[in-house]
Amino acid sequence: MKILMVTEYFPPHVGGVELVFEMLSKKFTEHGHQVQIITTNSPRSKEKFAHIHRITVPKILERFLFMFLAIPTTVRLAKKSDLIQTTTLAAAFPAWIASKITGKPCALMVHEFIGKRWHKLGINPIAAALYRTLERLIFLPKFTHYSTISKATEADLLEHIPSLKGKTGMIYHGVETKTPSTKPPKQPNFTLSYFGRPGTTKGAHIFIQALAIANKKLAAGQADSGHDQPIKAQMIMSKKPAAAHKNLLKLIAKLNLEENIQVLPSTTREKLFKILLTSHGIVIPSLTEGFGFSAVEACSLGLPIIASNSGSLPEVVYGKVILAETGNPQDFARAILDLQANKWQEIPEKIFSWDKAAKSHIQLYTKLIAKN
Repeated sequence: MKILMVTEYFPPHVGGVELVFEMLSKKFTEHGHQVQIITTNSPRSKEKFAHIHRITVPKILERFLFMFLAIPTTVRLAKKSDLIQTTTLAAAFPAWIASKITGKPCALMVHEFIGKRWHKLGINPIAAALYRTLERLIFLPKFTHYSTISKATEADLLEHIPSLKGKTGMIYHGVETKTPSTKPPKQPNFTLSYFGRPGTTKGAHIFIQALAIANKKLAAGQADSGHDQPIKAQMIMSKKPAAAHKNLLKLIAKLNLEENIQVLPSTTREKLFKILLTSHGIVIPSLTEGFGFSAVEACSLGLPIIASNSGSLPEVVYGKVILAETGNPQDFARAILDLQANKWQEIPEKIFSWDKAAKSHIQLYTKLIAKN
């Protein structure tokens, strides 16, 4: 099978979508399929498992310009391919154009559909309305198939665009977890960890507020965890977006948590896992989540997890789990104190395999090509 994959970014550029397309393309090649990838030109790399075509795109308005500059190459390569696989946002447009011109089936991978929840993320109402409109515009072109990455994402998509019923299907991503062979010693004080981007949708501000509430209850003797010392936290975050990172530091200062929260920069996966293992639990307070790579990675470490109760998180987390109401600092504070008191539910382990994901995609492609 000859598969053409179209995505704005590809490794060594870092990101969730980049990882998905890299892993799938590797697995497709291992199973004897030919893979070609169309992406932007920065940064460059040489891969043995796929032929990568990097489109030269100016850094200014890179994603927007890729939508149009990638069309000629995508059309040319689509003519020699059996199927086109693309993803939401800018890459979808040139893939759709090529599909229409060549008649080749095109599968759109939908990583998330936020819909009405844009207005519940705490962002400017005008910006929320704009994002919601842009999200709907992505789905105006008609694709052959819409692959979602969780049951929650598929449900969100069909709730807002019911006309897609019969054209969707769910395939989980795989997750590679590498737990350190030796576990580092725990922090001396009860400590929780957060890791990820500082952006609003990841809910780091909810965790900070919840920690302040939980510590106040401990100080007032209102907790039954048997502890009276303040709970500590370590937050491993990238510094981008810079404005969001700065706002979180301001919130920590405003709530007088400088002595309780240690903010650490992003690091390698190996070092990250070692840091996480020094804590007594991990908090995933996302306001919205299409799949939840971080959540599954956190579960693989065997530590207790506090996670939001919406989006895909309830369907992918496992182990010692406490679910809290999304966006509610009071309920996350309750969950923090429950974790300290060892009050959690035990959920059987869930396996997310890249081999299984790739085979499911190939089965889908086979059906789409046959129908075409």
